[in-house]
Amino acid sequence: MFEELEKFLCLVKCQGDIAERVDIIKVYDDAGTWTSFKTVQEILTCIKNVTCMTLQFSFEPSCQILPTSLVFEHLTTLDVNIPHATIAHFLTKHPYITNLVLGPCNTQQDFCPLTGCHLPNLWELTCPPGCVRALTNTGSPLTRLRIIHGTVQDANFPLFNFMRIKTLSILTVLHLDFDHMVKQLLQQISVAAPALRILKLTECLCSEVCHSVCDIVDTLTISTVPV
Repeated sequence: MFEELEKFLCLVKCQGDIAERVDIIKVYDDAGTWTSFKTVQEILTCIKNVTCMTLQFSFEPSCQILPTSLVFEHLTTLDVNIPHATIAHFLTKHPYITNLVLGPCNTQQDFCPLTGCHLPNLWELTCPPGCVRALTNTGSPLTRLRIIHGTVQDANFPLFNFMRIKTLSILTVLHLDFDHMVKQLLQQISVAAPALRILKLTECLCSEVCHSVCDIVDTLTISTVPV
């Protein structure tokens, strides 16, 4: 994989027309290791017309640092597992992002480092529960929200602390991990997100089943499948 990355780097460096045509980049598995990271960084500085980017690194989060000069004017979809404090500066330079997927926050602070980050075009978001308000309190046309529990801290986060956001009034799709001990779960969601049309609830990872709840406006259908 490393040799293939080196060949691709040489290609985009030597042939600018090819670099200009690259609009999707996905880095994961072997390409996301520490050994390949420097090469990946160089590749990112050569391609400017990317619209969809996936960066899933497998090494120490504190080392996952992107060049501060990186700007992709056409970037609309971003999927990363980079610590939020590290990705914050990058996000401020990319206001046209519409679809954002974030991994664990990886912060020791009491609040998400993305607090105040303005993404005015964001309509689909996937992130831990403690980071939702950080990305939505400044206003966004968010209609699709996925809440993931990647750590023990996420699992212990009060379920509806993130739901006091104005964007819930237009939220139509919600997918979240939940604790079956929460009382009147559906009633709380219904009040918080009155425009909701599709709801998917996934029990925590230690559960033996997951429940999907869909089309709650018309009917309530619950399907149980093995994890």
